[in-house]
Amino acid sequence: IHTSTKDGKPGGVVGHSEILAKGENKDIAVDIDPQAAKGDIYFAMLHNDTSKDEDFGTTEEDLPLKDNTEKIIMMKFTINSDPAPVEEE
Repeated sequence: IHTSTKDGKPGGVVGHSEILAKGENKDIAVDIDPQAAKGDIYFAMLHNDTSKDEDFGTTEEDLPLKDNTEKIIMMKFTINSDPAPVEEE
């Protein structure tokens, strides 16, 4: 998950999922740091495990995936609710 820059483009990485299986994946949970607030804009971007270490490193290590037209596969989204309170264990 990438932040949004002031000009509406993907910014720094603030969260990532575990390695996903090839094909369709649904209901993927991602912790975002810092915690998102209502109205914040982010980008979900797919990255390849280019380094083959089964962990997301950096955007230089694990490059964004591109479609057949060489566009980065990503989706812009807005947080539409306040964060849920964190339950202490």
